[in-house]
Amino acid sequence: MAPDSFPEYTHVWGVRTDPEQGSWERYRQDLEQMERDDPVLVYRNSESRYDCNRARGLMAHTEHVRDEYWGGGPALDVYAVESYDNSIDIDPKTVNRLLGYEELFWPQGLWRVSDDRPTE
Repeated sequence: MAPDSFPEYTHVWGVRTDPEQGSWERYRQDLEQMERDDPVLVYRNSESRYDCNRARGLMAHTEHVRDEYWGGGPALDVYAVESYDNSIDIDPKTVNRLLGYEELFWPQGLWRVSDDRPTE
């Protein structure tokens, strides 16, 4: 059953944190530092581009989404997006250059941008 405060319809980002399915310490640390109104970039692997900024939403620790939609994978913590804004289209090389990452950096899972890097 979904948590009471969880929206009926939403975009969802899952974070791998199930300790029974692996060691996800970096993901857990990054998730704990996130706040509700933090800017978010969503990387689309299938399209090799970023397409969302300013995704705000509710965070929840729940087995509901994992078990109901993801076949029991390790994502126990979810970020339910309230206002998904996919009005941007940025290629990874541009983001990597702006944030000071290696040219061929390819994000996998949840990554929090360090406080000393630009976020606007």
